[in-house]
Amino acid sequence: MEQELLTHKNLRDKITRTSLVIAGHHGSKTSSSPAFVKAIQPSYVVFSNGYRNRYHFPHSTVIKRFKLYAKALYSTQNGMLDVHFMVKNQQCNIIEYRKQYRHYWNRPYKPL
Repeated sequence: MEQELLTHKNLRDKITRTSLVIAGHHGSKTSSSPAFVKAIQPSYVVFSNGYRNRYHFPHSTVIKRFKLYAKALYSTQNGMLDVHFMVKNQQCNIIEYRKQYRHYWNRPYKPL
């Protein structure tokens, strides 16, 4: 699909810098080619993958590709993601549920 977007003239001309992209195939080594990542230049990237997944997604080379352009990378390994788009300033606010709302037994200890 990425190759179709890059090779089809009408689609290629319409590809512009993207605010948020969900990485293809959980960030596997064969997804999100360097040409595609360069074409879309996302500000934020989400990898949809499970905690301690057996395939160790996302792959380190794919992470490096996206880091060239993205302000931040997120993963669903950290639980649900709450995404808010601010239209006026064209920003994106992403809250990682597991980090924001940790169980009380995982919170840092604060002595009295």
